[in-house]
Amino acid sequence: MSLYSPVSSSEEEAGENSFSRKMEDTDMLLHDEKTDKFHGSIALAMKHMPRPLNKWIYGLLFTSLLLFIVSSMLFATFWWVSLREVDRFCLKHGSYYSPILAQIKDPYMTTKFNGSLHAESIYRAPPGPEVDAAWSYISLGMGVFSLPEHEALKAGLEKGDVRIPPGYKGSGEYMASVEVNHQLHCVRLRQEYPHPQNFLRKAAWFNYPYYRNQGSEFSDSGAELENHLYHCTEMLRQVLMCNADAGIYGYKYVKGREQRPYPDFSTPHRCRNFDTVLEWAYARRIEGDPQNHPFTPAEGEIVHEHDP
Repeated sequence: MSLYSPVSSSEEEAGENSFSRKMEDTDMLLHDEKTDKFHGSIALAMKHMPRPLNKWIYGLLFTSLLLFIVSSMLFATFWWVSLREVDRFCLKHGSYYSPILAQIKDPYMTTKFNGSLHAESIYRAPPGPEVDAAWSYISLGMGVFSLPEHEALKAGLEKGDVRIPPGYKGSGEYMASVEVNHQLHCVRLRQEYPHPQNFLRKAAWFNYPYYRNQGSEFSDSGAELENHLYHCTEMLRQVLMCNADAGIYGYKYVKGREQRPYPDFSTPHRCRNFDTVLEWAYARRIEGDPQNHPFTPAEGEIVHEHDP
């Protein structure tokens, strides 16, 4: 009788599978035991960790979270403020010093020019008292104001320039006006005519007959008026080139004139907020119009040989 009998292939495979499963079960058991031991070690370490150290870790985590929240809030606030102040920063950085720039609110505004050839505006209406009053308010009405010496020199005035005479607010300080005052009037008047006028508009051939009878600079000789007109034109040229407008305008077709496209000057612009400048000037102007005062140069005030 044979001591052993051959094992069939199916029984052999079953035995191998059974052995493999036992090995896998053993590995899993060992893995679970290792994991349990690891977790147990952590739990044991935490259990035996000194209580003050435990609190210190929780405190550190809480402090870190709090600092993160506060930092995020500060960053968001700083970003919001920066966006609001960027216009003011750009205005001061891109302009020659003026005491107005540091004090006006909302220095810029977006507006759309009305460039229509037939646009209606009080400033282009036929001559008359109402039109003159409108022009005076945005220019002549600003008058003059006083500046202490350190601000005056910083703004471009020079030592020896005219100061406010006695009897007026700001007496002894430098007398000054806002540049846009002169640019809107487009004049530089002689001493006899202390009230500037919007000269180019009045000198237009269709307005001249009305203003010729008003006196003031229109009582000058033809040569003087011509010189005055060229002065205004030259001032406007310099201002426009200094503030070169890099905006873009396009062209449109107009019915009946399709062969010659028409330029569209009604374009959006990022403008200085003129109203804030006007408010500043009116708030600082010296009542009583010291320009009507008979000036006498005081000590330290320079008398020049020629017009500046």
